[in-house]
Amino acid sequence: MIKTALRTLAVCVLSMAVAVIAAAAPAGPTATIDALHHALLETMKQGGKLDARARYERLSPIVGATYDFERMVAIIAGPVWGRSDGAEQQAAVEAFRRYSVANYASRFKEYTGEQFEILGERPGVRDLIVVETKLVRSDGPPVSINYIFEQRDGDWQVIDVLAERAISELALRRSEFAQTLKDGGLGGLTAILNVKADEMLAK
Repeated sequence: MIKTALRTLAVCVLSMAVAVIAAAAPAGPTATIDALHHALLETMKQGGKLDARARYERLSPIVGATYDFERMVAIIAGPVWGRSDGAEQQAAVEAFRRYSVANYASRFKEYTGEQFEILGERPGVRDLIVVETKLVRSDGPPVSINYIFEQRDGDWQVIDVLAERAISELALRRSEFAQTLKDGGLGGLTAILNVKADEMLAK
């Protein structure tokens, strides 16, 4: 009887340990996007009750966990990133995070029957991973959205998004902010990103 009790206890302890390890393990790319999509849909369904700032607060944690904003800003800024000090880099990353979350809060503000579908996960170039998805709209054709993941320090995070398999979010932002970076450096980028975020949150 004592042996049976000890075996039962051992099984319970082992099960708890496995559960803790699983909870601590970083989410893979597909699970990360599934969580993002769930948060977006839930926020959209509450759209009538939430203003832009409330949607921002809801989406900020999940968007922050999904994207590697430091890597993205470094790519957008190009050589300017390496010429900037740590404080300037940190400020630019935070500004780009605010801008990105505000963009989500501005765009996904009401629910009209939209659905996200995850089509699959595949290897990309240079050890990247691509999660292929589509947004099924009620008022138009579906939109292809591919998330490009890069692993850093054991975690997989998004570093770019391709719309319709070709339109790179990073390429668009590099083009949009090229003159700002040329004229004002990383500080100029930080300033304009914060202005744009404030404008989106004020609507």
